[in-house]
Amino acid sequence: MKRQATIAIMVSVIICTMLLVNIPETRAQSVFVIAGWDYPDEYGQGIYGYFFLENSSGVWLTVGGPIIDASNSSTYEFDVGISIGLDVRVTVNYTFLGLDAPDPYNYTAEEQPALNYLRLNVTVTSINGTVFAQQNFTYDELGGEIGGGVWYYSELVYFDFLNAMGEIYTVTVTYEVYYTEVVLP
Repeated sequence: MKRQATIAIMVSVIICTMLLVNIPETRAQSVFVIAGWDYPDEYGQGIYGYFFLENSSGVWLTVGGPIIDASNSSTYEFDVGISIGLDVRVTVNYTFLGLDAPDPYNYTAEEQPALNYLRLNVTVTSINGTVFAQQNFTYDELGGEIGGGVWYYSELVYFDFLNAMGEIYTVTVTYEVYYTEVVLP
């Protein structure tokens, strides 16, 4: 009787081990959804693309691949428990705003007056409601002239939450340009 119990336990252990070994490894992930958008507006302004940023190593890195633009897929999966951010590329029309073109070699915020006329906001929601919201992204001194009075800039935002398993997040980024309309007599 003792021998049969030992064999039954050994067979059970072997079967359980085989089951554990054969279980495919699945990574816990969450999904981020960003809706499409129209770019550019009639003045050549707007969000022309973005990169996701991730911080799983203690350093913010761009998630591989080319810039994501309005024609790319809008659903992205990330392993859970990491910090996510966005590097959003925008364009602004200096001519439309009535500004002189900035110094093409100095990208400090002080030398880029159009930055005072634009604002990016983000809201991240899940089924449980808003999990993150922020107005005004951070300009990272990356920009340049595209042509025709239009310049591009890079603006960053870092989400202050760790993504959760099985969660679906909807990311809404708004781009606002402030200008004064001149009415001629």
